[in-house]
Amino acid sequence: MENFFKSVLSVCLLLSIIGCSKSGSEGHEKKPQTFYLVVNDSIEVPYLGLVDLMDVDPQQELLLFHDIQQGSILLADFAGQHLLNLKRRGDSPQDYGRFLWSPARISPQGKIYLTSHRGYFEYDRNGELAKHTRLQQEVSLSGRAAADQEFQIYNGHFYQSGISRNASFGTNQKEFYDEFQLMVRINPENGELTRFLHLEEASVLKNGRGHDIGDMIPVFQIVNDHLYVIVAKDPHLNIYHLDDPGTLVKRVPLNYREFQIGEGQPLETVDPRMISPSMTIGKTYALKNVDDFLLTTYFPGIDRQDQEIYEQIFSGEEYRVFFDRMRKKYPYRLHITDLDGNRLVDMELPEKLDQRQFLVRDGKLWFLSRFNQETEEDFVKVYQVGLEIK
Repeated sequence: MENFFKSVLSVCLLLSIIGCSKSGSEGHEKKPQTFYLVVNDSIEVPYLGLVDLMDVDPQQELLLFHDIQQGSILLADFAGQHLLNLKRRGDSPQDYGRFLWSPARISPQGKIYLTSHRGYFEYDRNGELAKHTRLQQEVSLSGRAAADQEFQIYNGHFYQSGISRNASFGTNQKEFYDEFQLMVRINPENGELTRFLHLEEASVLKNGRGHDIGDMIPVFQIVNDHLYVIVAKDPHLNIYHLDDPGTLVKRVPLNYREFQIGEGQPLETVDPRMISPSMTIGKTYALKNVDDFLLTTYFPGIDRQDQEIYEQIFSGEEYRVFFDRMRKKYPYRLHITDLDGNRLVDMELPEKLDQRQFLVRDGKLWFLSRFNQETEEDFVKVYQVGLEIK
């Protein structure tokens, strides 16, 4: 790690000295464990602008970021040097276009590869197109080119979240939720695209009420031959076998702390033209796998009393003051389970670490620093964090 640009911290954050007496839906007894997050190092890359974290490659000592305003992809090394600024938002055969479906990745050969509405793309270290596979069908999907929405590879196929509006139905119709699909599988060799995985019947999103599409975004992980999925405001871990991804193996309630479930609105009050996810309900932001553990980050939501205060806010300044206070009162949390969904620990996430943008590489966690609400910074910082258990 001596090649890091800046070794800021070597401090151990004791986050919890608990396991849990009973965990998961089946109440399995778990041996108490002590979990530590150890912030080992940080990398600081000079940059003026707001970027998302796409990828980290510890072996090649490379970082990948996305500037959503510029539509550009920044490749940097662990010394903080800019190596490539790739901007291909146009409509030429060389361009990935305006809508990335997931964050780009760095291949072992140092190439940058990604999926977008225009297909599968690979670029070399000079930013030249090395491969392009067009999709076999046109489809409109929503995605984020950020670490919480990274794609996974299984048997040569790319798996990623694949939500979209259904042209036949609106969010104010029951049929929208019956037809809604969460995931997409892409073959990068021939461009075959398959959408799959409906909402579970037991999900709060199938309760006969209307929900914002922004509250329905799934996070997922592939571990061995199983697909683990959590759908935003539905606090359950759904486990599927990838040989039959539409069949549920297990659905486990997540024992989040004081999670405020959003029940939705009466269908007749929903405006299907609007995208307005709730800022006050509980929501899962990221799901990652480290060894035999699943890590989720989530916002617990705010209680009924504070929601009533929120509903009386009509000015931007009141809104800002209110949420400054809510961020302190209801901090983002980190939840750790085993691969069966049994809770091991639930802890407050350190304030410096972004609640949704983190990756697992070489058994370590790589967190984007949380956005500074007070001061505009001329750099982007990534923390390398170890998860230690005793």
